[in-house]
Amino acid sequence: MDRIVFNVENSVQASGGDALDALKSTPGVQVRNEDISIVGKNGLRVMVNDKIIQLSGEELTNYLKSIASDNIQKIEVITTPPSKYDAEGNAGLINIVLKKAKEDHWSTTLRTSYQQGIEGNLRNGANFSYRKNKFSALADLGYTNGKRHYENDIHFWYPKEYWVNRLESKSKVKIWSPLLNLNYDLTDKSTLGVQFMGNFFNKEINGSTANRAYLYNSPKLMKEYITYQNKPENTQNLSVNVNFLQKIGKKGAKLTIDTDYFHYKKDRNDDLNTIFYNYQLNTQPKLFGNSLSMQQIDNYSFKADMETPVSWGNLSFGAKIARTQTDNIAQSDFRDENQIETLAHKDHFLYTEDTQALYADWAKSFGKKWSVKAGVRGENTQTKGVSVLANNETHKRNFFKLFPTLYVQYQINENHNISANVNRRIFRPQFFSLNPGRNYQNPKSYVVGNPFLQPSYSLGATLNYSYKHWLTLQLSYTDIEDSRTQITYHNPDLEETQIRWENFANTNRWSASVNINKSLFWWWEISAYMGATYEDARPYVDLFPDKMISRGGYQNLQNTFMLNESKTLQANVSYFYQFPWDSGTRRVSESSSLDLGIKYLAFDKKLTLALYVNDIFKTEAMTFTSHIEKQDIKESYRQYYDNRYVRLSLTYKFGNSKISVRKREGGNAEERNRS
Repeated sequence: MDRIVFNVENSVQASGGDALDALKSTPGVQVRNEDISIVGKNGLRVMVNDKIIQLSGEELTNYLKSIASDNIQKIEVITTPPSKYDAEGNAGLINIVLKKAKEDHWSTTLRTSYQQGIEGNLRNGANFSYRKNKFSALADLGYTNGKRHYENDIHFWYPKEYWVNRLESKSKVKIWSPLLNLNYDLTDKSTLGVQFMGNFFNKEINGSTANRAYLYNSPKLMKEYITYQNKPENTQNLSVNVNFLQKIGKKGAKLTIDTDYFHYKKDRNDDLNTIFYNYQLNTQPKLFGNSLSMQQIDNYSFKADMETPVSWGNLSFGAKIARTQTDNIAQSDFRDENQIETLAHKDHFLYTEDTQALYADWAKSFGKKWSVKAGVRGENTQTKGVSVLANNETHKRNFFKLFPTLYVQYQINENHNISANVNRRIFRPQFFSLNPGRNYQNPKSYVVGNPFLQPSYSLGATLNYSYKHWLTLQLSYTDIEDSRTQITYHNPDLEETQIRWENFANTNRWSASVNINKSLFWWWEISAYMGATYEDARPYVDLFPDKMISRGGYQNLQNTFMLNESKTLQANVSYFYQFPWDSGTRRVSESSSLDLGIKYLAFDKKLTLALYVNDIFKTEAMTFTSHIEKQDIKESYRQYYDNRYVRLSLTYKFGNSKISVRKREGGNAEERNRS
């Protein structure tokens, strides 16, 4: 009733890739410039095995790239999550469900893939699963070694000058990603489980940024500064879960208990060497910069969930407590050729967030046609931010909010179904966006967080119609309070830019979509999605007009062809098109991609060989432009993430499915937390 399920195991497009590749092939999900969203909605949260991953942006994509798509069983797109889930995420949740050990079975899977774009990447991995009698185990180890390429073309039209900025970098990347899951049946009705997931990410960025200034109507170069960058970066995140499941009685009641710990740490040491060329004054001074940064996140949580059938329906209720502590250090200094300090910045920011939650869900069917599910979740939050180097300046916030959810479904007949839902959600600031420490790109430009960021809240309603489970029509409306974004503040006189997180608008959004999943013939299956969005934003930041109207659309068509009767040879042709998005002062260009893939299964489907080509015509890159009318400044950004590539992958499975065990009904505890 509340989610769309995509079976990754059958995807040609995702074969041999990672979780990000699997999300790209999921209907209704957009992955553009390594940003993940549900079409027509912002403020998404990603879960792995029902556990929210409190990472976003580059950190989230790096984490998802460490998960092999061959380890993913399915992806659940939950646009209206029930009350048992955290209220986090205005757009809803995406749940990546990893494969589990099969009963009466042991198996080993070896995998390797090579991907070549501008740069190349090699991925290797091994997976072992075992389940017999009371014990089951699953272990996986993945390793990635390669390079990444990134480009960003930035243009600023100031009142007196035109700036052309070009950033290009190459990164050396090494990733280790271990996974271990153990479960033991204490009795026929109780199970104890332990899970460990890790990600060890090492990256070294080498690149340059060229910033050139011209007078209008003149090709003459007035001045430029070039920054050469070397940025070693080490990231690690670890999560440990201990879970307990107790089945109660004979009617299906059960109690689950989860205790979780999540640790994330990122260290960077950036060398930034800049040469300033002023062709009018014929000077070229140099600055030598160093920028150190560290972020550490530790999350602890405990939750208990109870599900029980009652005479008046099915009831579930539970509680959760969680604490998150972050430690953020930023230190930058720039010196001239005589080692005289010309610019320095230091910051140490501590942040603590405590949450306590209670929820209850009730579901009931009325005859064969009507079904209802209703719930409410209450979350109490206390936050504290301390700027250590600013005389321990402290920002505190305490609030309690209710988040109701209601689903109603009417089965008209065997072929036609109508449903509606209403819910309220919260989108809390990401931890890095609260950090006031500066991240310098060069001596003239830096990115900074905002400790005063407020959560945004959404109230949404959706109407769905489905026909024979292969056609779905959807209309939705969302009211968003205190949307947030990164805003670029320009100082043309000093030639400086500051990119800062801000709450900036209240927004109304309407969207409509059509989703088709159908087998046209035994040899041809299609998955087609088309959506359109209309947005009315009312900014309250001075740089924006009082009203911004936006329109946009998106379509994605995937064709899977069975090239032989045994279905061991499959091909995929996919095409997406992102329509231009224009709000008058902000515009996003069109974007598209044509992708081709072929997969061959051999030796009783134990061997999988796949070839995939992404963005054949190199049309996926988008250009973002905006006009700051009150300063008479225009800006544009065009980012490219090496999206055109070819990937060859090989997977081999072997094992024994004839282990003699006693038969029983299996059940695995659900795990989730906001870490």
